[in-house]
Amino acid sequence: MTPTSFSLTGQREKYREFYEGMTWDEVPILAIDTETTGFSSTSRIVEIGMVLMDGEEVVDSFQSFLDPGHPMPEDASSVNGITDVMLEGAPKFKDIEGDVLEFLCRGAPWVMHNAPFDMRMLSYDLPVHRWPQVPTLCTLKKARAHGHRKATLDVLAAHYDIEQKEAHRAVDDARVCGLIARHFTRGRLILDTFTKFAHQWDF
Repeated sequence: MTPTSFSLTGQREKYREFYEGMTWDEVPILAIDTETTGFSSTSRIVEIGMVLMDGEEVVDSFQSFLDPGHPMPEDASSVNGITDVMLEGAPKFKDIEGDVLEFLCRGAPWVMHNAPFDMRMLSYDLPVHRWPQVPTLCTLKKARAHGHRKATLDVLAAHYDIEQKEAHRAVDDARVCGLIARHFTRGRLILDTFTKFAHQWDF
C-alpha cells in the first residue's frame, strides 16, 4: 500500500473495519505538531506542521505560520523561536482550513506528542465533528507506558538516536514524533495500541 493510494476520504464509517487486523507497519502515518502562543484556553496556533510518513520516510508535508490575532507572548517565543516579525502577513486559520482538512483526511492514522494538547488546539479552529474517524496515537502517553520518566520530544529523540534538525518547529517536531511512534508500534496491531479515534476526543 502506498500513501498515494491510501485514502478513505468520504467513507468515515469504514475506518474501523479497514483497520481491523492491520499493524502500524502496514500503513502510512500522519504526524502532526502545533506551535502555539501558550498553554491556556485563550492560546492559539501560530504554526502547524504535518508530515505523511511511509515507514520512516517523509513522503509529503505541510507547514504554515498562522496569525493568532494578537502579539506573540515573549515566554512562548522564547521556546519555539517564533516572533511577530515571522508572523507578519501569515494567514488566519480559516484561510488555509481547506488545505489543512484535505491533508488530515487522507485516511492515515494521526500521531502527536501530547495529543490532548494538539487536538484541543486544533479543535478551536477545526471542530471535532469535521475530523475523519481515524485512529490517533499519543507518543507522550506511549513513552510513559514504556517507562520513560522524562518524555519530552528532545529527550526521546536523543534516546532513540533520532536527529532533530529544528527543535520546536512544527514540521521537524512532527517528523521526530512520527519516527518515535514507529519505535513504539512495530509489529503492533493498530486497534490494540491506538489512543482513541479522532472524532472521540472531547474538549
